Amino acid sequence: MFSRTEFDNVPAVDMHIHTVYSGHAAENMTLANIVKQAEQAGLKQIAVTEHVWNHQHLASLELLQEEFEKLEPSLKVYLGLEVDVDPRYSDGRLIEKIPPEFRPLIVSTHAYPDSSLMWYDDGQVSKRTKRRLLKKWFPWVTAAVKQERVDVLAHPGIMVSREGPEIRFEAEILDRFSDLFGVMREHRVAFELNEHVKRKLISSDQQDTYHNLPAVAAELGVKLSVGSDSHELMHVGKFDWISQIARRAGLKPKHFTVYNGPGLVKNPSC
Repeated sequence: MFSRTEFDNVPAVDMHIHTVYSGHAAENMTLANIVKQAEQAGLKQIAVTEHVWNHQHLASLELLQEEFEKLEPSLKVYLGLEVDVDPRYSDGRLIEKIPPEFRPLIVSTHAYPDSSLMWYDDGQVSKRTKRRLLKKWFPWVTAAVKQERVDVLAHPGIMVSREGPEIRFEAEILDRFSDLFGVMREHRVAFELNEHVKRKLISSDQQDTYHNLPAVAAELGVKLSVGSDSHELMHVGKFDWISQIARRAGLKPKHFTVYNGPGLVKNPSC
């Protein structure tokens, strides 16, 4: 299902891009503009992966598919999704009624399990409460990566970083992730190197130690996927931080994967 290609020291692909339909992306983030930007950046493949945080987001998928059918790209384009784990349940289930043709399927968490609190709601919850919620996070996400059709785990480490600025990606944190990585390897779910992770980590110590997380994932046999998480055109295919992290983690071409499976795809070579 995966192949490899190189773009500097990471694959020449961007497998996590958002559109104007997200409601919080730039107005010019149309599929046609995204494809044009990707072509200019020298990318060989992209995936447009719009958010599904709740059932209401499913309504825009038909519009996205209509735009997708009109594309005539010079690179390979997949129409996938970034789907949240449903915070109402503790069993790791994803938001229901996801159309099976949308792949790759990136699973993410923006809310805490059994809670309506989002990842950015730091001022509304005590550190003790966050630690309690995050204790539930690991089994919750472990169950999620076992779900059918999941291809990638988005921006690992973001929720853990919210425990507090003193948290570093070392020692106990790496041990907590190791069990999750074992399940990801078993189910062939990739670890996402995400360009926007840097600005979502809440301390310089977290930024300085984040490379340990993909290093352990790779050591345990989990493949790495590359995504900009773009919400603006200028970020499509921009991997400055990802490239730094890849070097610090000692990642090689063999550690990366490029999705090459089923789904809605425009392939100019066909």
